[in-house]
Amino acid sequence: MNIKRKQLIIDKKFQLKTTFSIIGIVAVIVALIIIVIGANIVVNNGKMGKNNVHIDSNNKNIKNINEIQDNIVHFLSSRTLKNEDKIYSQAIKDISKNHIANMDKMKSIMNSNEKIMESNRDIMKMNNWLLIAIIIVIIAGTVVLYFQLIRKTHRISGPIYVMTLYMREVLKGNYPEFRELRTHDELKEFYDLFKEVVGNIKAKSKKK
Repeated sequence: MNIKRKQLIIDKKFQLKTTFSIIGIVAVIVALIIIVIGANIVVNNGKMGKNNVHIDSNNKNIKNINEIQDNIVHFLSSRTLKNEDKIYSQAIKDISKNHIANMDKMKSIMNSNEKIMESNRDIMKMNNWLLIAIIIVIIAGTVVLYFQLIRKTHRISGPIYVMTLYMREVLKGNYPEFRELRTHDELKEFYDLFKEVVGNIKAKSKKK
């Protein structure tokens, strides 16, 4: 009797129970990992978001201070045009010169802060995409794991299924010709022992 197995799921109770039990354990472990990673990403994104808010607020304050200082310097500079005090006039020129240097430094700081904010936004986006990518990989991995486990359990339930059919034939008084299991099937030693037992039964029945 030549039995071909085309279906992957032969013993639903055994195969599905085993498969989902393993997947369940893996899912719990993976879920814990995702929770830890996700929580870390949310916390870090929150911190970077707050930092961006503070940096943006500081930049606005710096800009306001620059405008006020600029107005003061321009006012004092315009006053020196009518003032004949050379020392006062020179002092205003020095203040104006320092003011320009300070303005350049503050603009440099503001530009640096803008770059930091942009970098934080990029990192936050990357973190979100990373979390999404991890979830997609896990889902894909779960699907692959499911089919791999079904195949693995099939290599166990397949030989059991074949031996069950042979046993039914033996109970009917028939002694079918055994075929070899497939290359990757499990329980080969048990199958060989089963064939030996049936062979002994067949030999004893002929003697009678």
